[in-house]
Amino acid sequence: MPAQTIIKLRRDVAAAWASSNPVLASGEAGVETDTQKIKIGNGTSAWNDLLYTYGERGVSVAATAPTNVTRTPFWYNTSDQELYIHDGSDWVLAVQTTIGPTGPTGPLGPTGPQGTNINFVGSVATVQDLPSGASVNDAYIVDADGNLWVWDGSEWVDAGQIVGPIGPTGPTGPQASYYVSDTAPSSPESGDIWFNSSIGNTFIYYDSYWVEITGSAGPQGATGATGATGPTGPAADFSPFLLMGA
Repeated sequence: MPAQTIIKLRRDVAAAWASSNPVLASGEAGVETDTQKIKIGNGTSAWNDLLYTYGERGVSVAATAPTNVTRTPFWYNTSDQELYIHDGSDWVLAVQTTIGPTGPTGPLGPTGPQGTNINFVGSVATVQDLPSGASVNDAYIVDADGNLWVWDGSEWVDAGQIVGPIGPTGPTGPQASYYVSDTAPSSPESGDIWFNSSIGNTFIYYDSYWVEITGSAGPQGATGATGATGPTGPAADFSPFLLMGA
């Protein structure tokens, strides 16, 4: 009986092939024993770049595009999970997804049910200051947190904020200057105040003019009462006149 020859192919599990990533000789076959898939080497490409043998043409399933596009013009990119086809110069999506135009607006929905009316009564400082009872839907604002509290017939229910948050502080307005002199300031700004020390009047600078803001003088007061009689002056000396008469 003639001797029998057994031909064995290189073989290993898929993970081991991917880890070692060898370069198979041209025509050399490698078998994944756990998936039963076969790759045939070309003498230059590493294992992970080779395509599985599926017959005349196959689909490359990998995160990177295959290099042998003649045998495998299809590539399923595991990174973006899209199917590509090679158009002779580049890989393009095999299925182009386009978004259609926006459809017409649907009909107006039915009117919703009537909302619950509330009866705003007032405000209190804290939740503890709410009354022990009230009419259904009576409402108070609690100043401590700005929330609206509504009586549901058995207890107060926090309806949340109805007052918007406090806005940011606005910028500081212009500051007026105050001058004291006997002549008007040379470079005033609108709103500046000047006390004219020579006449005792006050002015404000407005619309490019100094406008007096001191009130007008009141009417002249009544004549005061006659003062007391002054002391007696010294006695007159008439002796020169007497001598002349002699």
